[in-house]
Amino acid sequence: MKHSTNRLVISLVPTYSRILNAITVIFLSSAFIVLYKENGFVPILAIAISLSLLFLCYEDRWIFDTEKNQIIFKNGLFFLAKIKKIPFSDIESLSCMKFQKGFKKTDFTRIVVIEKNGTETVIASLATEKHSTLVKQAHQLEIFFDNK
Repeated sequence: MKHSTNRLVISLVPTYSRILNAITVIFLSSAFIVLYKENGFVPILAIAISLSLLFLCYEDRWIFDTEKNQIIFKNGLFFLAKIKKIPFSDIESLSCMKFQKGFKKTDFTRIVVIEKNGTETVIASLATEKHSTLVKQAHQLEIFFDNK
């Protein structure tokens, strides 16, 4: 998640996941080069590299842009991402709903944007304890939209 004075970015693809995937691409590419020199084309490695590269290009994020007064949702591959823009003026509220899930009754927080036309869009459902910083920022956004 990135935060600047004009934007808050909530990325649902963790940074560590991108780093591990980049390392995987490097490792698989190195193995492919070595095996290619010895045995020729190795289809399974080519497929694994291709899938890893596609995952590396995947984004699932919400951008709260106070400069442009809109929320931008980007989902999909960078070059084919679905983009949805919601002007702040169309937003009734942002809600953080707590619920419990699973056998251990783990606390979760669901972050929902509620538009004036009644449309509810779930931004994320997160384990409250694991994502405490994100949940705190979501509560700040909730207050921001309640006071606008």
